[in-house]
Amino acid sequence: MLRSACVLVAIGCVLGGCQRAGQDGGAGDADRVTAVPAGDGGVVVESPTGVSRPPFSFAPADEALLEEVSRAAFEYFWSDVHAATGMVRDRSSAEVVSVAGVGFQLSALVVGAERGWVSREEAEARARLILSSLSSAPENRRAGLFFHYLDGETAGPSREGYETVVSTIDSALLFAGMVTASSYFGGEVAALADGMLEAADWREFLVVGPSGEPDDVYTSALVGERPMRMSRAATGNCCRLRGWTRGPSTGW
Repeated sequence: MLRSACVLVAIGCVLGGCQRAGQDGGAGDADRVTAVPAGDGGVVVESPTGVSRPPFSFAPADEALLEEVSRAAFEYFWSDVHAATGMVRDRSSAEVVSVAGVGFQLSALVVGAERGWVSREEAEARARLILSSLSSAPENRRAGLFFHYLDGETAGPSREGYETVVSTIDSALLFAGMVTASSYFGGEVAALADGMLEAADWREFLVVGPSGEPDDVYTSALVGERPMRMSRAATGNCCRLRGWTRGPSTGW
């Protein structure tokens, strides 16, 4: 867990999102972001006027610490991977891949290229390998959303994780990394990432009301779906897990 925390902190700091803890004595109402309507019908998240924005400046000792932690975090995403697919291991003691971790990995590739830790060409090639591996194994997803754990050599679903479930949460983290890589590298990386993003059918994972349509009372996103029987290839016979309730890893 410490490694995961360091990774999250490091990526945030590398991207310029760190502020000194307690700098303003805690977050108050003035520090809260607001959603501002955009011209295309969407919204833009905007911080209040007068709030300092990145990049921030740090003392030399702090800069050195951030460099050490962020570089080490990147090295894990770069080096502790499966050669066949390029995907990072869920942890150094296991071979299984978590798609959430792959989402962070895709974003880390952008950071590494920007910081000069690897060349842009190297980072783009790794992103392309990861995305092509995911795209070419359709058994790793259902309705466009991915199984939580994958086999690092085949990119297919794996039984080695603590659960065998198509996960909306972990898919969302993977998709966030896909968006980052797509925006940065463009080209084939963007084509692969955008194709998988467009194929995600989130409505398939909604709990709907009596009318058969989503409504304000009964609708909630399903955390995931678990196949009733699991083999190396995913089946379409799934049972749904509502809310945050998940059963044990065995006995399904």
